[in-house]
Amino acid sequence: MRAFVRDVLVRFGAEVEDEGPVLAATIPPDGPAKALHQQLGATPRFVFSTEHLEVGTQLVAAGGHVLRTIDAFLDQRSGYVYVVKPGKQRLSLKALGVKALKGYSLAFADRLDALGYDVYVSYCVRYHARERTDQLETFRVVVRPQDAILAERLEELPTEFAEWPAKPRKRAPEDAISEALAVADRAVSERAVEVGETLGEEVREGMVKDVGRLHAYYAGQIADYERSRRNRELALLRIEELEDEREVRLAELQRSTHVRAEVQPLQILVVEVPLIQATLEVYAKADEGGPALGKAPLWFDRTTGAARVSGAELEAFVSGLGAD
Repeated sequence: MRAFVRDVLVRFGAEVEDEGPVLAATIPPDGPAKALHQQLGATPRFVFSTEHLEVGTQLVAAGGHVLRTIDAFLDQRSGYVYVVKPGKQRLSLKALGVKALKGYSLAFADRLDALGYDVYVSYCVRYHARERTDQLETFRVVVRPQDAILAERLEELPTEFAEWPAKPRKRAPEDAISEALAVADRAVSERAVEVGETLGEEVREGMVKDVGRLHAYYAGQIADYERSRRNRELALLRIEELEDEREVRLAELQRSTHVRAEVQPLQILVVEVPLIQATLEVYAKADEGGPALGKAPLWFDRTTGAARVSGAELEAFVSGLGAD
């Protein structure tokens, strides 16, 4: 629970410090965490156990004010955001930083504007076992015409997108966004299974002591009835009831080690990435006006200046053609 509260506060612009059992936060009055500032205060101090509760602190517990406030805040943040990443890089041989080998020249042909997308999907994952554990998960899915769609788990959502132009009415192509969301959903499901197994192991380790205490309690109760000089039939009946009750309690403990994950999508951030699609051609200088010796599709990212040629590194491609 502590990690969840810290994650939410940090992701939305608050400063957080650990002060022993206290999680101290500074929430700015403006910006994405404005609602939390209004509900929780400018400098809230959170504790996660009643033994650490004192004047000036707020207890974080299931069903309590803090978690209900955070849940409502996350619900309000749910939605679809579309921004355009500025593309300031220009496609040129100089920008790519490569040169043809001696006796050869390079040129671009068939230039076309194209688009790629970085899709950020944030989820709230709730793990239900003996106690509820909440975690925020964010995955970045890279959608490019020339590459397979891949998902990358992020520790936090990038903040620079807030400075990029927003296009609230714009939408990415349905096939691209659907595939990206499917990839993100698979990634968060796999992550939930991994975390659930870890939490389950922790619960089972703690259950060993609980099982020992349970057996000790019922063994003592049964022993008292076995030594009892009261009605023997009633004693045997009570012993049988205690044994049945013990089995029920053991089954309840066993069921509590099962961790159920509930995944709730929170926000989809689509970042439009301007690209240039072109053909890179290699010519022999000695054969001026002759046909190209080699051609390869090239994808140029106008936001970073990075280029890919048919899935190979640009320099390797150029060197390979020159060597031939």
